[in-house]
Amino acid sequence: VCSSDQNVLAPNLSDCARDLGLGPADKDRMLGGYLAAGLFLVGGPASIGIGAAADADGAVKRSTLLQTVLFLGSLGSAASALSASFTHLFIARSLSGVSLGGMLPLCFSLIGDLVDPSARTRVSGHLGLGMMGGMMSGQALAGALGPAFGWRLPFMVVAIASASLALYLRA
Repeated sequence: VCSSDQNVLAPNLSDCARDLGLGPADKDRMLGGYLAAGLFLVGGPASIGIGAAADADGAVKRSTLLQTVLFLGSLGSAASALSASFTHLFIARSLSGVSLGGMLPLCFSLIGDLVDPSARTRVSGHLGLGMMGGMMSGQALAGALGPAFGWRLPFMVVAIASASLALYLRA
């Protein structure tokens, strides 16, 4: 769930560009370039900050941090679906970058807490496969739903899934 929104726009770039009033050149430059740059330029520092927070003694509990990161991702996905302009979409995708960037170091910290040292390499590999699976499933979801229902619906599905997982972890 946590990395499923990374590629959710890719199958529907043309539909999104038309909806936001972007021409073909702007589609490639703004949706294909600027959005990805914003996502990763925010995700990189978020990775460092959230990773440091996850490993700080006496700081926020990792489970609370995980719920927060998932919730931020759901907000970014929902805001992406509701974007009325490229600027709104850029801000929403950047918020998603916080979640995407922060999730990796946070998950590795949790693995360090929960998994016996002899199994950490195997579990870390499974985590990587899971994240890749999340990216693939998000893109597949967007490819399946986007043409029939529009580019916004896949973002809402991902937002609901992320928020549901965050609420489930809280229980």
